[in-house]
Amino acid sequence: ADASSFQVAQGSNVDATVTVTLTSGFTGTVNFSCTDPAPASICTPPTAGVNSSQDVSFHITTTLPTAKLDRPFDRGSRILYAALLPGLFGIVLVFGSRKRSTAAMRVIGLIAVLGVSSLWMASCGGSSGGGGTTGTTGTPKNTYNITVTGTSGSATSTATFQLIVQ
Repeated sequence: ADASSFQVAQGSNVDATVTVTLTSGFTGTVNFSCTDPAPASICTPPTAGVNSSQDVSFHITTTLPTAKLDRPFDRGSRILYAALLPGLFGIVLVFGSRKRSTAAMRVIGLIAVLGVSSLWMASCGGSSGGGGTTGTTGTPKNTYNITVTGTSGSATSTATFQLIVQ
């Protein structure tokens, strides 16, 4: 490799150049591959083989972390029913009686129903379904060893360099 390490900002690209030197008498075509251990990173080798001494570039693409988009009101009508149900119970319980003693008991019952329904409403949240995109960590900032391999028939040669994601 032209350099022992290549630095790249997270979410950016870098072209790592490797010099291919063919020994005297070699007449074959060298094809390339690369191994990239960095998560969410892609190392793209040259598509065409070479048959002479020259520089070849390996294009390395890293990705940025992304967040998950979750709209707060995509839970459908469940939250609406969770909010309306205690109110409907309250109207029936409080206004359904004409005696004061039973009206007081019904008010206490309404408070109890509202307390339980507030727990029920809290359980309606946190749905993992719905629209939005899934968040990713991208290519983590770290140092990775990239290995490029040149192959011609049964002969292979490798070179290793570091990819430093900042």
